[in-house]
Amino acid sequence: MTFCIKPEDNIQTLCLPKHILVAFIIISCCLFFVNLISAAEDPKLKSIISSADNYFSQQLYIPAIEKYNQVLKIDPKNAYAHYRVGIAYQALEDQEKAKAAYLEALKIDPNMSKALNNLAAIYLYNNELEEALKLAKKAIDANPGLPFSYGTCGAIYEKMGKYDLALEMFQKMAADQTYGKEARDSLERIQKIKENKGEKNVNNS
Repeated sequence: MTFCIKPEDNIQTLCLPKHILVAFIIISCCLFFVNLISAAEDPKLKSIISSADNYFSQQLYIPAIEKYNQVLKIDPKNAYAHYRVGIAYQALEDQEKAKAAYLEALKIDPNMSKALNNLAAIYLYNNELEEALKLAKKAIDANPGLPFSYGTCGAIYEKMGKYDLALEMFQKMAADQTYGKEARDSLERIQKIKENKGEKNVNNS
């Protein structure tokens, strides 16, 4: 049983049952945070961010983290840098450090939908399903236009065994062409699970 979603550039993430994540995570940053980078007036800060993003785009996550941490020494309230550190650690499968970075980003911007979504994925990975669901729903409320938040929510409902709700979420995700295949695969998988459960119930009756 597998559900995988592409993240922001090239990572691979949400896979059930066990690898429930290492990936939605990257497709989002570039679009959402371009204005934040260009808005940085400090030339030194802009240069460091540019260098960090360059490392990040090459999947050189450790030097990227080092550069983002330089940004945070200059500007500790830089939510973008905290968020990118979180993605980098998640790509390196260090969920605790990723979680800490997302939490720092959310202290600064409590409605940062992508940080909420990625944090939900970490709670899902750790099987803390109620907290994961709360965060995924908050991510959707903060930005209903992000398709992978519906995917995260669907994966949580699937893990909970709430298949009808999972189907509803994956159907919403499928409306976006970027994630259409992953969503359709998930819809087919859940339909098969429901059919198998129905057959078992009939055989046991």
